[in-house]
Amino acid sequence: MPSVKEQIKRSLEKSNKIKSSTKEEDFKSTNNLQLEVAKHFMEGFMNYRVGTCTGIYCWDEKSYMILAVGNDKEGNGNLQDVFDWFENSCKRDKKHLMVLEVWNKRFMKHLIEKRGFMPCGDTEHVIKFLEDIK
Repeated sequence: MPSVKEQIKRSLEKSNKIKSSTKEEDFKSTNNLQLEVAKHFMEGFMNYRVGTCTGIYCWDEKSYMILAVGNDKEGNGNLQDVFDWFENSCKRDKKHLMVLEVWNKRFMKHLIEKRGFMPCGDTEHVIKFLEDIK
């Protein structure tokens, strides 16, 4: 039986072989950072890392959903790259972008006022519709 490290390596190699309708190699985020992904321990979720930002995301037929985002060094611009990558994927796959369970009111305000998200009713979720993703 392969080790966990080998399983993750195989998963990454397999995901890297998947070709999309737009060339990922042509895409450059603001700070030219790469998006790295690995399986999360809960089925249906993925871990991601972009520079010093890490988090968890999932998706359904309509949206990519960021469940968690953290930045080890605030103010370095890496959060912009996270949104660059997710918004690029939304355009490629014709999906909306959601950030779920935003309990930090300051971050919620940032998402709405600076990043163009809209509140989802009385929930702690925000959404950016595909047509608003530039």
